[in-house]
Amino acid sequence: LLPAPVLAGEGDLAANVRGDLGVRWSAVDGAKTYFLTLKDAQGNEVQTKTNANTNTNFQALLPGTYDLEI
Repeated sequence: LLPAPVLAGEGDLAANVRGDLGVRWSAVDGAKTYFLTLKDAQGNEVQTKTNANTNTNFQALLPGTYDLEI
């Protein structure tokens, strides 16, 4: 099992006025793919992604704050 990556930046994750949210995280040695789950403030799964890079964008989000599991 590999360690969890660390999100870049500070503060809450929140979509901009267009509903976009860009996120970055630190690379983990040995990781080839990152599995991402974006959840709303109530803990509901909003979007999931599989990504080989250490950044991605989520789109078409409603206003509010979000949690990201990587």
